[in-house]
Order: sequence, then C-alpha cells, then structure tokens
Amino acid sequence: MKEFFDKDTEAKLLKLGRKKYAKTLILTILWILLVLAAWIFYMVKMNRAWNTPSAFAYPLLCLLPFFPFRVHKTFFSKTFYGTVESARFSVVHKAVSGPITYSQAKELEIVTADVVFRGDKGEKRSAAYREASVLAHDLYYKKDDRVLVIRGLKYPVKYPIPEAEEYLCPVCGNFIKPGKRTCRWCKADFS
Repeated sequence: MKEFFDKDTEAKLLKLGRKKYAKTLILTILWILLVLAAWIFYMVKMNRAWNTPSAFAYPLLCLLPFFPFRVHKTFFSKTFYGTVESARFSVVHKAVSGPITYSQAKELEIVTADVVFRGDKGEKRSAAYREASVLAHDLYYKKDDRVLVIRGLKYPVKYPIPEAEEYLCPVCGNFIKPGKRTCRWCKADFS
C-alpha cells in the first residue's frame, strides 16, 4: 500500500508550492512587461520602427527568465507522489587548454546528484542538484525513497518527514534540524 502525508501536512506543503509558483509567475510577467515598456519607450523616443536591427535585444531580454533561470520548469512541472527511481553522483570536467593550477582544475570539475523521480501514475521528473545539501556526505535522495514532488518547489519532500535527523527544506534546500518544522533560512513553515 502506498503511503501519503496526512491532509494538514500535505495542504501546507502544497501551499508552499503554490506560493513559490505564484511568485515566479508574477516576477516573470513583470519582467516581460518591463522589457516591453522599454521597447515601446525606445521606439517612441527614438522614432524607430519596432523591427530595427538595434531592437533585437528586446525579444532576447524577454527570454531571459526561461533560459538562464529556467522558470519554464516551474510552470510546466506537476505535483505527484512517487519514488526515487535512481540517484547517483555525476562528475563533469570542463575542457581547457594550457597549464592550470590545482584550484583552477577544482573549479572546472562540476559534481552533481542526478536524481530521477517516478510518479505513482507514470509521471517522471529528472533533476541534477549541485547544492552541497543534496550532495552532503552521501546523496540525500536514495533509490526507492518515497517522495512528494510539488510544482513550484525545487526539492521534493521525503515521506515521512524524519523526526530524528536533519532533512532538506523543500523551498530553499537548506537542512532543517531534527524535530523542527520551520526552516531557519527561508522561514517556510510546514508543521
């Protein structure tokens, strides 16, 4: 039998996800409106057409939230219960030429935790975490862990929330002390 959070805890977690989703949506819309206002101001003030070669930057600025900041992952993700299908360390080395120092070489090495979450109804979400909290000592997410993946939140919540050990805040990714249900960094409360 599959296990689920109690209704109160689940409602608080979903509320955190909706809050983060709404914040992301509002900031993205405000950014696009700001860029469009600057574009219109530029056209009117400089007496230029909307398709002049110097106006190419405005559509690119409209795309800024989507590609470097990946807000589309927040907008199109789903909320689901599932399990960790696979979790493993991954190390990627950037290619460089010429002599480099040890500290420079260390910066060229990117360590990530590649985790695949599989939902009860076939949903799938892959994530690559670079954060030290997920990579600390051993991977935070382990194969066959039961999780609740929440739209708007980067970090799925393990079921059950551990009472005797540190666990990951689903909003900011910092560790929460055992027995606590409020993050001391982002002040998210899901008790």
